[in-house]
Amino acid sequence: MIKRTCAFALAVAMLLSVPVFAQVGGDDDITVLSKDFTKTGTAGQTLYFTAADFEDNFDVILPEPAESAEPGESAEPGESAEPGESAEPGESAEPGESAEPGESAEPAVLGDGDDDDDDDGILGVTTLDSITITVLPDPACGVLWVGDELVVVDTPITNYSALKFVPATDGACEATFSWKGTSGSGLTSDIAGVVTIRLETTALPPAPVNRYVDMVRHWAAYSANEMFDARMIIGERIDEYRYFRPDLNITRGDFLLFVAAALDIKPSSIDVPYFSDYVPEYLVTVSNAFHDKGIVHGVPMGNGQFALKASQPLTRIEAFTIINGALELESAKNQDLSMFEDLHMVPEWGIQALKNMVGYKIAEGNNDHIYPNMLVSRGQAVMLVHKAYKELQKARAEGE
Repeated sequence: MIKRTCAFALAVAMLLSVPVFAQVGGDDDITVLSKDFTKTGTAGQTLYFTAADFEDNFDVILPEPAESAEPGESAEPGESAEPGESAEPGESAEPGESAEPGESAEPAVLGDGDDDDDDDGILGVTTLDSITITVLPDPACGVLWVGDELVVVDTPITNYSALKFVPATDGACEATFSWKGTSGSGLTSDIAGVVTIRLETTALPPAPVNRYVDMVRHWAAYSANEMFDARMIIGERIDEYRYFRPDLNITRGDFLLFVAAALDIKPSSIDVPYFSDYVPEYLVTVSNAFHDKGIVHGVPMGNGQFALKASQPLTRIEAFTIINGALELESAKNQDLSMFEDLHMVPEWGIQALKNMVGYKIAEGNNDHIYPNMLVSRGQAVMLVHKAYKELQKARAEGE
């Protein structure tokens, strides 16, 4: 009989020493919160939610741990702990004991929204397992989807990271919906949280006025107009009209003029042509500047002479190399070019320039090809130069 009594007492003592967290699954004092939050996006564009949007706003508040006896001890018959009694000052409270004298234990607030990384997922209590939409947003603003399926009220959603809001119009709007979270142990929010969706319009810069009569609907019109407004490339004027001739192949000489104007290449002080072939007078100091900077070496003609061939068209890889040299870009050595099936057609001297142009998004391929030896039209040229000009402006702004 004595052995049975001791065994029973030991079992009671062991139960009393179990941490309170192991018992919270059935405690009616637990509070589960789905909090309010706001999500902002651009009018007319799909607004995507992330798992963190809901996990950071889902909290479980556990009741204050109750005081228990020391492990292996039980209160003497007829005796009880003095009110307010606790562990001796300077001693650490045993499991189940209260805080130091004079201090009150704060309720445990657990969940992905708190700062305690070591208590997440205790018995699945604090981890968010699913959400349930209790009230849908006003369809006049838009609708909620999970992947390719419409959200249904009061239906648990486990893949809530795939939640998205698809606007009904291109205009600005604001809508709300309500949600409840459920933990891994089945604890569900008592009160639904409210999510506010705001889709706001963004101010777009006015489109530049079309400057050329032959580029009204041309794909390069935006770049040509921007460069005209910057007083860098003005095209050809006949009477009261201007023409750009966007579909003609640009000459090597005209391309140097484009690049010099856009990328601030100052004319050389030397007005004697470096190149051995004919160079128009207006192009002499400009072409000499490109030579002085080591950007354009010319075409070898023998006997130590080099020709500019200003009136001849140029290829894409030649254009990339000239822009690369004028911008003095840092090497993008890690830029992958393996997507281009015609990479073997790029000459060795153009590989690094191509890496830079692709890395800085100045040059793009088409149908997995870069077409290095294709001739460049005036429309293509102004688009390349315009992108390079934007890159130069960005670099200067970052350096200020």
